[in-house]
Amino acid sequence: MWTRLDNTTPILVSKDSISKYSSLKYHRFFLDKEIITVREMNLGHKKGNNSEIYAIDIGDVEQPVILKKFVPDGDDNVEPEIEAELQKWAWRHGFAPEVKAYNPRAMIIEKCQESLTEGALTEGSKYKWNRKLSAKKFEIEPINVALGSGSLTIYSFVQSMFAECGLYNKDPNINNYMYLRGDLKQIDFGQNRFASEAKFNEFFKQLPPRLQRPPRLQRSELRKQLLDIDSVFPPLMGWFRVFVVKPEKYDEVKTWERGAWNTYILALKQERQRLLNQLGAELEALNQETSNMWIQPLLKF
Repeated sequence: MWTRLDNTTPILVSKDSISKYSSLKYHRFFLDKEIITVREMNLGHKKGNNSEIYAIDIGDVEQPVILKKFVPDGDDNVEPEIEAELQKWAWRHGFAPEVKAYNPRAMIIEKCQESLTEGALTEGSKYKWNRKLSAKKFEIEPINVALGSGSLTIYSFVQSMFAECGLYNKDPNINNYMYLRGDLKQIDFGQNRFASEAKFNEFFKQLPPRLQRPPRLQRSELRKQLLDIDSVFPPLMGWFRVFVVKPEKYDEVKTWERGAWNTYILALKQERQRLLNQLGAELEALNQETSNMWIQPLLKF
């Protein structure tokens, strides 16, 4: 019913008092003598480029699910029904909210309760506003994020998911993870890939027959899209790109095996401390210089 109504002009409501000219959409209809309301949620800066998220009310009771409407923008996200099947695959292994239903336009999934927070380290953030300090002040911020609680939680999560079901997320940003009944889940699977032929084959064999038959879906085409070995240990290559952001090291990082990453985290902590020590010394020297500028005239006087 919603899919049919979504082809029509939706009802619009004001988003908030600040952005009064923008709006949220909702649909209301009868189904089995119940009033169903499907209303777009205001996600603020967390809104994705490839979807719109709706809450579902039956009568006046909000349901413990959300409706995710697919809004492709031409990037390399997989087609909607395959994204839903990837999420179902991850759910079977404990890494995603359950997919209750889906079609080519949307899917209904369990609603998570709490977002994963960044939890970035704060020591050293004061340095970035001091124009007199060296460029090292710009290096400390991404390391503070990479070593923050949110980033390191994802660092562990993506390794576990890769080990259990063979999937890895090429876009493991903080907005793609939430808590459901106290357990961390991934909530967006449009950028998920396999790095193992065997795991891809397992996934493909369990797809519904209607998705396996050509011309709807050729196995070779899906394999080409979903089987992506971009590094020796793919999950952490994506993590590095999102949280550390050092393009000049991409080629080196691609060669790292799993064990090298734990060593890298220790080295990153040491690099952060080195930067803090250097910036602290710079600031102390600046303060001493400023102090001398005031003391010298007083001594002459």
